Amino acid sequence: MREDISIALEEFKINTFGHTSSIKKFEQHLSSVEKVLFITPTNVIMTNPRTLKKEKVSGIFALTSDRIIFAPTSILLNHSLHTSDLSEIKSVSCRGNGLTGGHIDIQTSVQSYDILVSYKKETIQKIQVCFNDAIKNYKKQGQATIIQTINSSDADEIAKFKALLDSGAITQDEFDAKKKQLLGL
Repeated sequence: MREDISIALEEFKINTFGHTSSIKKFEQHLSSVEKVLFITPTNVIMTNPRTLKKEKVSGIFALTSDRIIFAPTSILLNHSLHTSDLSEIKSVSCRGNGLTGGHIDIQTSVQSYDILVSYKKETIQKIQVCFNDAIKNYKKQGQATIIQTINSSDADEIAKFKALLDSGAITQDEFDAKKKQLLGL
């Protein structure tokens, strides 16, 4: 079993009795660069927001550094893997009590998920924090990628203007002005 999965199972005190082989099979759906932050064997009620059709399915649910994944264990009903990037998540809420158990409610534009989890208050709060942190980090990572792209574009532009300067096509003053503009100075 992957180390990140073992850590997540231990951190959230997830009972894997009877599900170890399913969790090991689940690993094939993960990329080597994504990190599993939360994972649980569970029942999920999936609702299509357009048709409001509900379906209760057993399987393995995981939150990774990049996405949520639900892999149904039933192959007889022809269920497929459900996955959504963290950018597609519109809302996440966690709730629970001793009667109905704990629930993670996730809304995406394509599907909503009601995931059954432990009803312990501390666990529910910890899951909510885990989701909030994962989404926040994912957004930061996306912004960092955009900034890197912009910075490399600016560097490319400066190099082009330097080549124009070296060839005599523009003056030093024109080069300096363009460089300041690109660097936002």
